[in-house]
Amino acid sequence: MLTAEQLDVRRGGIGSSDIAGVCGLSEWASPLTVWLRKTGQDAGSDSLQLRIGSHMEPLIAALYTERTGDALTNPDQVFRSGERPWQLATPDRLRVRDDGIVELKNAYMATGWGEEGTDDIPQEYVCQVQWQMDVMGAEFAHVAAIVGRSFRLYSIRYDSDLCLALREAAERFWTDYVVAGVQPPVSANDNDRAWLQGRFASHSDKLLIADESVEDMARRYRQARLMREAAEAEEDLAANQLREFIGAAAGVNGERWKATWKAPKPTNIVDWKAVAEELCATPDVVAKHTSPKKNSRRFLFTWKGGE
Repeated sequence: MLTAEQLDVRRGGIGSSDIAGVCGLSEWASPLTVWLRKTGQDAGSDSLQLRIGSHMEPLIAALYTERTGDALTNPDQVFRSGERPWQLATPDRLRVRDDGIVELKNAYMATGWGEEGTDDIPQEYVCQVQWQMDVMGAEFAHVAAIVGRSFRLYSIRYDSDLCLALREAAERFWTDYVVAGVQPPVSANDNDRAWLQGRFASHSDKLLIADESVEDMARRYRQARLMREAAEAEEDLAANQLREFIGAAAGVNGERWKATWKAPKPTNIVDWKAVAEELCATPDVVAKHTSPKKNSRRFLFTWKGGE
């Protein structure tokens, strides 16, 4: 876990945990959320997943040493590029014998992780590790990961072309948005929607008048929704055709795929209203334990007229 001082240093540049978000390649961050952190408008996430990952690091490091025989050290510092002061890196561990970079990951979902021994890891972590190697002048790095129920080692080689592209994207972001104090555009990332929901939690009854740029947004939104609906209809048709083929069987195996149609295990659901009635709860008792649920704002879009 980084100290307050280290976090303050990281606000002065683009770190290895930021670069995928800057490039729009992260599930957990976007250009907007990185910008909010860098400009001091968001202290950063302290999610349960991040806390679990932090507590798992010593175990993963121990498993790495057990597997390879290489002792690791926690650098406990932020490294800065000599050529680009805004380019920062905070590797999880370094090998004692040669300062080799070792990144530690706890991936409870196996999505995006390939065969052990390869460089087939999720693109967000590719960016992160390449950024670290670029800062520290390393040609090679290991990623040690608990993926599902297995421990795996991955080997990553330095990619100069990728790092050049990452540098260019990061420098544009740093100059055009952070230094200039200009908010980057919102993206499709769920974190941006959460930020918008929090920033504009309440509303008036006023309806705005759209200009041409907003008209274009509405046209793009409608077209995307029509394409999604068509894709969903095709998906539903294919699913029903597969159900018909499966019939009374449990499923079907294809060359590179599998489809099943099975009933899930039964679950027990408590009918609390019936329990209250059985216990002769009065309306006053029910009212005492009833409270209004505050709902989030809901986005609705309606197209009027023809095409």
